[in-house]
Amino acid sequence: MLIVEYIASFSQGRSVAAATAGAAALSANADAGAASSGGDAELDIIFEKLHKKDTTQEALRLLYRYKLQHPNADLSSYLSRTSEVFQAYIQRGLKRGQCVS
Repeated sequence: MLIVEYIASFSQGRSVAAATAGAAALSANADAGAASSGGDAELDIIFEKLHKKDTTQEALRLLYRYKLQHPNADLSSYLSRTSEVFQAYIQRGLKRGQCVS
């Protein structure tokens, strides 16, 4: 999404610095909004993939990358919707780093 905002800003004649600053502000606002609402569209997709057997490994990699990019992200509202066994599986996957490639 940020690249789309960047391209749109750049094509409207704004400078690269202004477009980059705008994209950073959008990202910060998105992070703040996700934290305050307890939801995040990217996490929704990741957890949806976690629940499908054929996309679980991909979802663990995505979740690991997400946590690297958002170290303060609170997953508790997502994890609370899963069984304790599945929560442990996700936590183990995050600890292993799930083959970040």
